Amino acid sequence: MTRVWFITGSSRGFGRHLVEAALANGDHVVATARRPEQIEALSTRHADRLVPVRLDVTEPGAPTAALHTAVERFGRVDVVVNNAGYGSISPIEDVTDEDFRSQADTNLYGPLSVPRAALPLLRRQGSGHIIQMRYR
Repeated sequence: MTRVWFITGSSRGFGRHLVEAALANGDHVVATARRPEQIEALSTRHADRLVPVRLDVTEPGAPTAALHTAVERFGRVDVVVNNAGYGSISPIEDVTDEDFRSQADTNLYGPLSVPRAALPLLRRQGSGHIIQMRYR
């Protein structure tokens, strides 16, 4: 059976590798990223099975809207991978308050906002999985 994946943080790193693995397996993917244009090369090659969607997990309502796009396109979501997050490797004296707040919002609220948006959908479907990635 072909699965439908919803993957956050898909533009690079582990998220990007998950997108590529799901596509290689013949599955459908909604690949989300703050800058979905970074997924364009994959989108061109897999237009029938890949939908890039802009998603900032810190924006209220954005995860729900992105999941709605997934259901509109593929009819369901089988696997939600909540992978969005990042770390800063700058010396503490070089990190601006704005940069720190952005990272904190992404890494603290993202893990809450995506499952909170996905659970009602998965309950209505009667099935699905959430894979929660954690950044330190």
